[in-house]
Amino acid sequence: MRIFGLPIGADGCGYHRCYQPLTELSRRGHYVMLPTKGMVWLPEVSIVGGQIDVFCGQMVTGPKGMALWEEWKGHTALVYDLDDDVWSSDHKGSLWHQMPECRDIAAYLISISDLVTVSTEPLAEIARRYNDHVVVLNNCVHEDLLKLERPRRDRVTVGWAGGTSHQADFEYAAPMLSRFLNRHPDVDMHFVGGDYSVLLKVPEGRCRQTTPWQPDVWDYYPGIDFDVGIAPLDPGHAFTACKSHLKALEYAALGIPVVASASEPYNGFVEHGVTGFLVRYDYEWEKCLRDLVHDEAMRAEMGAAARKLAAGWTIQARAGDWETAFTEVMGRVPVNAERAC
Repeated sequence: MRIFGLPIGADGCGYHRCYQPLTELSRRGHYVMLPTKGMVWLPEVSIVGGQIDVFCGQMVTGPKGMALWEEWKGHTALVYDLDDDVWSSDHKGSLWHQMPECRDIAAYLISISDLVTVSTEPLAEIARRYNDHVVVLNNCVHEDLLKLERPRRDRVTVGWAGGTSHQADFEYAAPMLSRFLNRHPDVDMHFVGGDYSVLLKVPEGRCRQTTPWQPDVWDYYPGIDFDVGIAPLDPGHAFTACKSHLKALEYAALGIPVVASASEPYNGFVEHGVTGFLVRYDYEWEKCLRDLVHDEAMRAEMGAAARKLAAGWTIQARAGDWETAFTEVMGRVPVNAERAC
């Protein structure tokens, strides 16, 4: 199978939805073409039209994206990958918020695609408004993450790691986290990636440090030194219902128990009381965090169980799902003369 991948970027979902799975397919013997990280390469039909069986484009949109997708329609199997409910996104730094017309373009491109791949079933339901051929391919981690030993600190550290699109989530969680930190001065807080320490009403210096976002996930992972990871989601925001459990999965792979919102992304992954805690009521944030930070044995037991769970969610264990989806769409889309040459 000859696959071309067009990621949305080199980090974040670009890594998890394009570079990581396609690199694994390449390792399995498929011919994969990927832009060098940080480079944009838009293939021309006239040059490589007969060399691509599957064109996997991640969240393609905008006038240039529309022209590219229309040009390739009929020359290969077009696979549109969607990792967020872009129609509910209101993050001010998001393209979808700044240029709402991109949402309409994305809907159109999804409608003319041969297959749509998404990360969660709620997102699949939204994608099916525009295309009947939708497959859920779950977000995964690389098996090497299970071997990484995170740094340990003298003081117990609660932390969060991720991008800058979680403002609403931390505005929701800030009162509970602030109360917990003020009542437990022996606990540090660490943000990796997006820095939301300004939302916490705690004395200066209580957030031990913040670590900037790293464009390469393998530079990002070693900065995660938490004893307990948190994963809050704003319960009043439709956007969060389509998120994946990737944050909890990354913590789990590092042996970190999680305290997460009891919401769609985490309910089917976090085993309450086994690999972490699911918070259903606001007062439970402090209770669950308190139980974990004051019980080292509980943290170790839950962390080990979480790592065992994460072993079933590696790209090496699940790449066959991607392989099957791409093979199926190749069989369903007619091969034209140009592709056969």
